[in-house]
Amino acid sequence: MIQEISLFFPSAVYFTCLGDLHIDSTAFDEELFNEVITFIEKHRIHFIGSGDFIDYFFYKDMRSYNKQNVDVNETIDRFINFARPLVKKKLLHGLIEGNHDSRIAKMTAFNWLQHVCEHDLKIPYSSTAFLVNLQVKQKTWKIYILHGWGNGRTVASKVRRIEELAHQWEGVDVIFIAHSHHPFIVPVNKRTPEGYRPILGVSTPAFITDPDYIIERGYPSAPFMFPYLRLTEDEIEIYAKFFQQHKKQTGYDEMYPA
Repeated sequence: MIQEISLFFPSAVYFTCLGDLHIDSTAFDEELFNEVITFIEKHRIHFIGSGDFIDYFFYKDMRSYNKQNVDVNETIDRFINFARPLVKKKLLHGLIEGNHDSRIAKMTAFNWLQHVCEHDLKIPYSSTAFLVNLQVKQKTWKIYILHGWGNGRTVASKVRRIEELAHQWEGVDVIFIAHSHHPFIVPVNKRTPEGYRPILGVSTPAFITDPDYIIERGYPSAPFMFPYLRLTEDEIEIYAKFFQQHKKQTGYDEMYPA
């Protein structure tokens, strides 16, 4: 079910989405992640968490997960420790479930993310998407946020997902999508009875370095670009911050079976 969130700001505000953390992955770039969080806090960038916070059941089975010597309860506590300070600073406004996160609920009958939102963080939770009504003074911007779907490897296939969403939704100004791990910003012209209406599409990055299978299969490598917006009463400004990824991991194929 799509949840609506209303946020009010008396002046211009920075906003983005943060997802695909995969904090228990062997390829999680923790140093990069900490740099981005520092940047968010420094510039007071408000955000929604857009899913895939942990890997967990993306392994072939529980035995392969247990080989990593990772305790899922410790991983959830680790995520809470990251999120709680950002909630207290009024920067994190809600969390969306990703395909990795949902596997815990499906295989254990325990929706850990919903529980964390309702009992630990006290922030909105959605299993599908958020429609954020972000008001700056008298202007309300409508921002549609979801985790995403599909496994297309080309940038064009990822852009088409945003184009599909833009043509489905009425009155939306911005669409944020995660899941693809490939960050980009693309404008989409939506045809309406009154003419064309521009919609801004934003795809967000992942906090893991490229596993070997990407290189071996010739898939395009995704650079780490952190996109965020500045919304005023009159306009939306687009920003992109580039960060250097810090490490290269190997032996990741077990987590991403063909």
